[in-house]
Amino acid sequence: MLSALPPLALFLMMPEWTMTTLFGDAFADGATALVLVALGQFILSMSMPFEAVLRMAGRERYLLQLNAIVLLVSLVAAAVAIPSYGAVGGGFVLLISATIIMMAQFGIALRETCVVDE
Repeated sequence: MLSALPPLALFLMMPEWTMTTLFGDAFADGATALVLVALGQFILSMSMPFEAVLRMAGRERYLLQLNAIVLLVSLVAAAVAIPSYGAVGGGFVLLISATIIMMAQFGIALRETCVVDE
């Protein structure tokens, strides 16, 4: 997770510079999409410990169900967002999907592995 911070900082602070330096001036318009994808990937990196906890606790079934639901949500959202907004729409779909995965994995891991007084 910490190893994702330096590229994230670069992509958030200088997205246009990053796109033009790496890919040329024709790709400067992709800076917004780069920011959205970078944020989505960072969120996914934060969800890795929750996924590991669920796997170690024998709760792979929840991961399968969650991934299937997020796949369906992502396909529908991409079918709507990408034709209208292009790469920015795709980046936004990735960001939303990553957020759903992280929040759901956190909630499931908390519920399934912690003792909660009722």
